[in-house]
Amino acid sequence: MKSFTICQIPILTSNLWLLPFIYIFIRKPNNISTGFFVLLALVVLTILSSYLFWYNPVKNSIYHKIDAIMARTAIVSFLLYNKWYRGPTILFTTSAICSLIFFGLSHYQYLNEQCSHLHVFSHTMAHIFAAFAILFTFI
Repeated sequence: MKSFTICQIPILTSNLWLLPFIYIFIRKPNNISTGFFVLLALVVLTILSSYLFWYNPVKNSIYHKIDAIMARTAIVSFLLYNKWYRGPTILFTTSAICSLIFFGLSHYQYLNEQCSHLHVFSHTMAHIFAAFAILFTFI
């Protein structure tokens, strides 16, 4: 079995994206809509693609490309959902902007030195802010 490395920390933080859905299932079951289930399915697929890439992060691999496509699809979907169906709140907007900034920093660090501490830190922070953006989409 492969030992855990710093580069695999984003596997752990991508699990945070499920917490807002669990919260909604428990606290606000009457607020569950079709859009909720579509976004939930998208998040689960994004988490799975994240696992595939970050378990063995090989630059420009097929798993890397799938992860990038799924992440971008999820980000755009949440932005559009908040714009057209819910109306973005200041909490969602702030979390989404912070997440996008950290994803940008992560990409910059990735180009310079994949799996460096700064690359993993910025990607981890992007995951954390994305979890808050997901939460603020539904509360």
